[in-house]
Amino acid sequence: MPVNALLAHAAQLLSARQPAEAITPLREAALLQPSDPAIQHDLGLTCLEVGRVPEAIAAFQRAVTIKPRYADAHFRLGIALEKLGDVRSAESEAALPGALEHPTARGRCDLPRPLARIARFEPGR
Repeated sequence: MPVNALLAHAAQLLSARQPAEAITPLREAALLQPSDPAIQHDLGLTCLEVGRVPEAIAAFQRAVTIKPRYADAHFRLGIALEKLGDVRSAESEAALPGALEHPTARGRCDLPRPLARIARFEPGR
């Protein structure tokens, strides 16, 4: 199936609130166009939505390897890393979008402050 058809199918599934089913066509599209950071990013977002955090991290890492200045992929990678408890790496990734030239990333990079609070949280206090 052509990449555009796979992406259209994934979009249709996402619109129908079936993100788990959308992962398969997104994976196939990513295999057909491994150098497209947007497909990797979309795969990461979808995996993150359904709780497949390690797979989301891998997809976001591929996106930022392909396009190092992809601000939203860095931001989302930070969120995924935080979900796995890797606060230090999460803070590092989440801080990058503010330093990158990306109009949609500005103002959204407030993750390091909440993460810092999480890192200092001590149960029972």
